[in-house]
Amino acid sequence: MRDWGEIFLKLFTLKFRICLLVIIFTIAPLFVQLYISLKSSTENLTTSIRTLNESVNKNYLEKFDNYINQLAKTIDIVSQSADVLVLEGYERERTVRKLVSSDNSIKRATLADGNGIVLFSTDTSLNGIDISEEIWYTEAIKGNRYISNSFVDEKLRLPVFTISIPVIDHTFKPAGVLSAQIGFD
Repeated sequence: MRDWGEIFLKLFTLKFRICLLVIIFTIAPLFVQLYISLKSSTENLTTSIRTLNESVNKNYLEKFDNYINQLAKTIDIVSQSADVLVLEGYERERTVRKLVSSDNSIKRATLADGNGIVLFSTDTSLNGIDISEEIWYTEAIKGNRYISNSFVDEKLRLPVFTISIPVIDHTFKPAGVLSAQIGFD
């Protein structure tokens, strides 16, 4: 009986080995195909996500750019709507304050004359000081619209950027600058 038992064990072991080989050679190509398919799907998904992110970022960038341009137009309208440089103190202040109240993002507005002296600012600590060396002033007094990079304003403790527009006189030359600080809140 031992002979039959040993033969049976050897056959079972041989059958087991053959079955194991058949299973391996049957399943292995399936795993390879699964791996290739998974890798391809991952690459496609990554590409789709990247494309979606680029599209969303472009959309937000366009909206933000349009918003900045709209704010600049608002500031430009105020600087052209009345000769703000010849208005009396109260009327000048009222005009600048109306600009600030026209949009919640406008945190501060400043009006300076052609020499760089602040005639009025909603930050009253700036009234009367010389800002002629400020880049936003020097660019606008040349007749250019200026939009700064963002920075953190020390007084407001907010990230802001500055838009400055030249105030044009009756001879169509820059005679002052109207600027606004726009907050990111």
